[in-house]
Amino acid sequence: MIRYVSIFLGILILSALSPAYAKDADSLVAAIDDPVLLPANSTGDIDFAADVAGFLGRENQTFVEFYFLFRPSEFTLEEQGNKIYKGVFSIDVSILDEQGNVVHQVIEERTYETDRPVVINRRGEERVMVDRMAISIPPGTYQADILVTDMNSKRIGKLTKPFIADRYDENKLMISELQFATYIKEAENQNRFTKNGLFVMANPLRIFEKWAEIPEDEVYKPRTMYIYFEMYNLALDPSGASSTYDVSSSVTSHTSGMTFSLPQKKGLRKPGSNGLKVLAFDYMTFPEDIYTIKLVLKDNLTGAEIARTSIFEVVQPPPPPPPVTVLTEDQAKRGNRMLKFMASKRDMSLYDKLGLEGKTEFLINFWKERDPTPDTPENEFMIVFNERFSFADFQLGGAESDRGNVFIKYGQPEEIERNDSNTHLKSFQIWYYTSGVQGDGARADNGGRQFFVFGDRRGIGRYELLHSSARGEISNPRWRSLLLLRQDQLDPTATQFDPSIQAGKLGESGANQP
Repeated sequence: MIRYVSIFLGILILSALSPAYAKDADSLVAAIDDPVLLPANSTGDIDFAADVAGFLGRENQTFVEFYFLFRPSEFTLEEQGNKIYKGVFSIDVSILDEQGNVVHQVIEERTYETDRPVVINRRGEERVMVDRMAISIPPGTYQADILVTDMNSKRIGKLTKPFIADRYDENKLMISELQFATYIKEAENQNRFTKNGLFVMANPLRIFEKWAEIPEDEVYKPRTMYIYFEMYNLALDPSGASSTYDVSSSVTSHTSGMTFSLPQKKGLRKPGSNGLKVLAFDYMTFPEDIYTIKLVLKDNLTGAEIARTSIFEVVQPPPPPPPVTVLTEDQAKRGNRMLKFMASKRDMSLYDKLGLEGKTEFLINFWKERDPTPDTPENEFMIVFNERFSFADFQLGGAESDRGNVFIKYGQPEEIERNDSNTHLKSFQIWYYTSGVQGDGARADNGGRQFFVFGDRRGIGRYELLHSSARGEISNPRWRSLLLLRQDQLDPTATQFDPSIQAGKLGESGANQP
């Protein structure tokens, strides 16, 4: 399934200028009104946005990346069975030169799957999809005509994004365009969001939200603005001695015209003649406004400097609605299901006898008593439990299922070994947990790796807990006999593991092994 990133679906709003800075109005308006400098929004039946950034390519080409933001509800989803909904859409990018000739075209198809056709959080925001495409073209001035087609309904959205593919083949200090990102980390595997060993989740709108509080609705809320850029033609000391470079940055408000400096990076060791850099800023202290950020790269060996600017916006979302004063019947039933995992029989009996107002007060006090940091606005215990409960309910066959119960109690396993049905055994999974993870002492005994074996014993897709090494859980070393398709494939008196029966990696040898 496509991974989501939650971003406020806004449009760049032009702020009014103070009369004190009227002398800069013409250049400022020209800068904001220039479509080359801003992301583009679509027209038509499908609403989406796109941004672009250019980097050094091969053979004197410019490597141009396009970043897209889509809303799942814009696409027609067809039910595939098993409560899975699927949408298919295509992205057609045509590149036109200054004479209007198509010089490059690429069409790619995307598949979107979900178990919830529309996901709206408590702020009324919808989760969005971020995507990326890339091409190589000669340096020059271009226009990208982008067409997005819903393959199920044939509905279409389109936009035009003018851009300049800068020349990077000159033998002088140069800096790429700036890519704004919501999240950057070291890449664990290769996909279309990875480059140069990093996973880079772009922010195609360049809009960053200030959160007055951290929501409790399972949505990732960033507070850091990342900027990715590349450097070219850094001078290297002929003697082989290490040399350095500096990166300075400043931000200018489009409302007040005031400029303030950001933390400087000085004396950075050069990675070679070319390299990349990631800057990260906590934007929560920025007032709501449109800004121009300016990065200046200085080669300390030659004294050469080069600058690059770009525009972004910080917005303040509306406050969340007030908390529900009284639970609804459905919310009270969900509370009952959640309490069964941790409340005593006495508490459960009391909860069941209460009315809706009483149940509301009971749950408030129940979670408050378990808040590990009562001096902070967040109840970390409740947040983690709710996240696990919701995931188990939607992804693991229900919170009350065996896999759901283990997930809620122990959290995400470090490794899942999946084994499909074969001529000997029915399907089964083995979940592995390592001691000390997330500080949960119940995860392992004697400092070793623990496991849980789930088997589709009835062959209906429902995985039952058959065996575990964790203390207090079911233990059945002969669990494989419950999954046999033919009884003559395994000696029912055997208690030792036979590697010929089970494919795949089974972990370390020793006591803590299935």
